[in-house]
Amino acid sequence: MKELIRKAVIVHFACDKNNLKCDPKLEDSPNAALDFFNYFETGIGNDGFKKLNQTARYRNKLKLIMRYLNNNEND
Repeated sequence: MKELIRKAVIVHFACDKNNLKCDPKLEDSPNAALDFFNYFETGIGNDGFKKLNQTARYRNKLKLIMRYLNNNEND
């Protein structure tokens, strides 16, 4: 499941595939992808995740990642 979460996050964020660091020109935080990855892995949102999730853009990303995981859970 961890690899599926990682893949889902990479698909939805402008980030480096190795360390999940985001391009600051394209995302609101350099740690956005990592914050979302940690949220999906642990179920606990840190301060960075909570702040990002207050915006419509990142709430939509949350929904898209959830959809990706649901659609690919058997792969």
